[in-house]
Amino acid sequence: MKNLIFFLEDDEKPSDFKKLTRQLQEEFKQKQREEKKEKDEIKAKALKRFGFRKKGIQKYQVRLEGEMQVNSMNVKTVVENKYILQLKEIYENSVLIDLVSYDKEMVETSNPTFKEMFMVTRQLEKLYDEFTARVSHEGEILEIKNLSALQEKWLRIKKELVPYFNEGTNIEEFFSLNDQTMKSPDIWKQLLNEQEFLFLFFKLAGYGKKLNFSDTLVKENAYRSGKIAWDIQGYTPIEFFSEVLNLSISGSFKPSTGWLDKAYGKMPFMNEISFQPSYQLQADYQIDSESGFIRKAHVYWEEIAHPSLVFHKMKFTITQIS
Repeated sequence: MKNLIFFLEDDEKPSDFKKLTRQLQEEFKQKQREEKKEKDEIKAKALKRFGFRKKGIQKYQVRLEGEMQVNSMNVKTVVENKYILQLKEIYENSVLIDLVSYDKEMVETSNPTFKEMFMVTRQLEKLYDEFTARVSHEGEILEIKNLSALQEKWLRIKKELVPYFNEGTNIEEFFSLNDQTMKSPDIWKQLLNEQEFLFLFFKLAGYGKKLNFSDTLVKENAYRSGKIAWDIQGYTPIEFFSEVLNLSISGSFKPSTGWLDKAYGKMPFMNEISFQPSYQLQADYQIDSESGFIRKAHVYWEEIAHPSLVFHKMKFTITQIS
């Protein structure tokens, strides 16, 4: 303090300098408290619920690399699909979206028969290549806004599909039997809810949940012989003022012997063979913290009843495109 007296004005005393020092220190501490409060408010808001924050349009490419084993048959495929996602409205527990799917193509396959099957199913999928709907943060279709347009498309696509089937299949009779069914809004909701897009972009991505969450996601298995109740854990480190939220998700499923028997026991080659189950799910999302849109993601899950006889593995890569 003795050395500092040199810098005081003639009419100032050391006691005045001490007072000024204490004042500056208090102002600094107050600023720190305000900054902490602001960060805590941001943290509290983020932890309250994660979701979309801005309306907008984003284009994506989804690449699926799959491998399926059934007895001695092994099939590997690569399918690429592009989407245009428009977020039209944001509500408290849901959003209004317009989704367009285009340029879906099987770019690789180890079995040409699957390429032919893909061409047929692709015609059916044109039914919901474009739809407008209100979707919950959990990825459930709450209301279809363009239902009449989808029903009109059904009538048109019926005629286009007939050439894909042999004369002995009675495909026209099949379509006629389903005409009444396709008038039901609930049936359309069921069809749309089964789309992989809603699972990848909503249900799995944690919208409507806290940044760190636990959940159970129920999804049909690959062979459509049982429903898998995935035990999901999601974790997102809070990085203040970061442009990107990094969401990491892990999932597992431990089936009972009864569940395995019901799902795969009717496969004749599984007689007297012990199951060796493994069900794993891992996902990493990069999400724009300002808008809530996904920037990119990697999702992998495996359904293994037996490592050499029955399994299905899927790897999704989601990227934004211009």
